Amino acid sequence: MDGDLQGKRVTVVGCGRSGVAAAHLLVARGAQVTVTDEQPAAALRAPEVRLPAAVRRRFGGFRQEDFLTAQQLIVSPGVAYDHPLLARARAAGVRTRSELELAFTQMPPPGQRRLVAITGTNGKTTVTSWIGTLLEAAGMETRVCGNIGHAFSAAVLEPPAERYVVEVSSFQLEGIERFRPAIGVLLNITPDHLDRHGSLERYRDLKLRLAEQQQPDDALIVNLDDPQLAGAEPPGQARRYATSRRAPVEQGAFVRHGLIVLRLRGEERVLGPRSLLRLTAVHDEENLLAALLAAALAGAPLDALAAAVPNLTRRPHRLELLGEIEGAPVFNDSKATNIGAVQKALENFAPGVILLLGGQNKGLDFSPLADAVAEKVALLVLFGGARRVLATALRGTTAMVEAATLAEAVEVSLAHAAPGRVILLSPGCTSFDEFANYEERGERFKTLVREAMARTPEASS
Repeated sequence: MDGDLQGKRVTVVGCGRSGVAAAHLLVARGAQVTVTDEQPAAALRAPEVRLPAAVRRRFGGFRQEDFLTAQQLIVSPGVAYDHPLLARARAAGVRTRSELELAFTQMPPPGQRRLVAITGTNGKTTVTSWIGTLLEAAGMETRVCGNIGHAFSAAVLEPPAERYVVEVSSFQLEGIERFRPAIGVLLNITPDHLDRHGSLERYRDLKLRLAEQQQPDDALIVNLDDPQLAGAEPPGQARRYATSRRAPVEQGAFVRHGLIVLRLRGEERVLGPRSLLRLTAVHDEENLLAALLAAALAGAPLDALAAAVPNLTRRPHRLELLGEIEGAPVFNDSKATNIGAVQKALENFAPGVILLLGGQNKGLDFSPLADAVAEKVALLVLFGGARRVLATALRGTTAMVEAATLAEAVEVSLAHAAPGRVILLSPGCTSFDEFANYEERGERFKTLVREAMARTPEASS
């Protein structure tokens, strides 16, 4: 455990979930804590203002003195690392770290050996939760935390667990120093967050930082089916393992003749048929291989893993089947906030999809979606702030209609429902033009669809 916080002046930048958790952890370790946020206190959600009494609160805008008089800055994921005040503080020698790095340094002994960390553009929340489920099924007390919604810093303050399974974002990896998972998982890399990171290369390099501090006694799992990862050279010295649903791998997990195979330390073990997983999306299989391999490397017995697989479920807002209207199945995939996620979703359907695409763009070029849209989509319903950008990028691919809001987009899509069609909300954009997050957007979509079903006697669920 890093014991350098007692009496230190530390400013937490950003008062979201991870910032509040960091403040609690810092106070528990004896630091003098200031929390600052650009939003006024009244605009912060209730959970974000439940700070320890000892914390100094500075809301309604950043102040230079809170950055330059601190001995350390802990940066929340929602604050860009190139913010001018952060850059000025770093230039002045103020140590600047992410909440992820803070929590890592405060893990209970033996610290690093307990840590499994997962990153990627798509699937990381599912894989993180599945690893937690598999380890718990094997009798290992596990804390599932990080970008999944329960901050790593909060988990560190709870009673020690045998394993900490942490979902990690590119934003969190910007501010690491010594972060070193015993088991790291790299799932995939497709364009995302380019409004913040500037380029796919920069984004990819941040993801690869997950492995930067790993040593030869650590493990790194890489999805060889992903083009960006197959040709990448991650930093660090970890032992490399691979996953693939297309071909056998030297060390790792793969599918052969419909069977899930683990090959570790020169020995093969067939866990069972791929149908053990009662989910059928293409990316479910990729996620399963990564989760099984990580859990096996973490010490879970293979028999326990095979027995637990049928109980794995997909999290809400991820290709969630809501029912049928006029013979058309309706799917909620609100979590799909980038191009790669939309492409993965479309892979699961035959041509004839009514696709709801839109929200707030985050600097992405949507032209790479053109081929998939032309092949699979019968009607493109573009909504929200990004609708005109999307229309320009995808012009000529298929029929398209624009709608100002999600509610209008749902009305249009349901009006075209028919047997042989699929209605799919897979927006490819963030929700921030209309909603607080993808969960709120997904719940609103479900409400709109259920209301429509109630008006349609022949609809089924």
